[in-house]
Amino acid sequence: MAYTAHVILPLLLLLQAPAPPPVEEIVAKTVDTMERHPEHMVCRVSSERQILDGDGNVDEDERAEIEETRTGDDVEWKTVRKWKNGKEITAEVRRDEERKRQEALKNPKPKGKKDDDLMEPFSKKWSSHYTFQYVRSETLWGHPTYVLRVTSHDHKEKAGNGLVWIDANDFVQLKGEFVPAKMPDNADWARFQVQYLMHSSGVPVPSMLKFEGAGHKWVFKKGFRQVIRWQGCH
Repeated sequence: MAYTAHVILPLLLLLQAPAPPPVEEIVAKTVDTMERHPEHMVCRVSSERQILDGDGNVDEDERAEIEETRTGDDVEWKTVRKWKNGKEITAEVRRDEERKRQEALKNPKPKGKKDDDLMEPFSKKWSSHYTFQYVRSETLWGHPTYVLRVTSHDHKEKAGNGLVWIDANDFVQLKGEFVPAKMPDNADWARFQVQYLMHSSGVPVPSMLKFEGAGHKWVFKKGFRQVIRWQGCH
């Protein structure tokens, strides 16, 4: 009898679980959530980038500590420290950033349409360029989530196809795993992962962004990997 109860009880709980809302409702609420921006927020960002040879060995290693300032949907990065192949090059980087800043002040670029933007599926600008399909419900990092399959209508490098995990309570995109809808030139494979969390102020903030892949040019093969993490946003 104890064994029967042990088996039947989880099945009854599963049958009693509420059905997910229509996928259109999940997408609309997620877009509304992901479009929230802070009035002013500062975050600590760490970036690690590696270039790999054909055998997967590290050819080049670069690390940086960055101060990020978010004002509305505007994001600015300021390098605090930077290392290349274990050697700190902070002063050199700061001089280069200041030179670029001065040049930009002298020759401001006109604000045109942002064709180079990532075509984020849960933005008002790009959500209509995707098809969304409900896959399942599951728990991720202690959060109940809706898992959706995302498919781009556009065969472009800046668009992605993959799976996303949407928090079932506050509709923040907790995680997304994508491959480009179109591989960049000379790329053999590529994938990227994004993670967000809901800040105590009620706006979503990124927590991790990871790119990795490999490609070739002529007989030379290279791999790449970059991980960016956000912490201490206030």
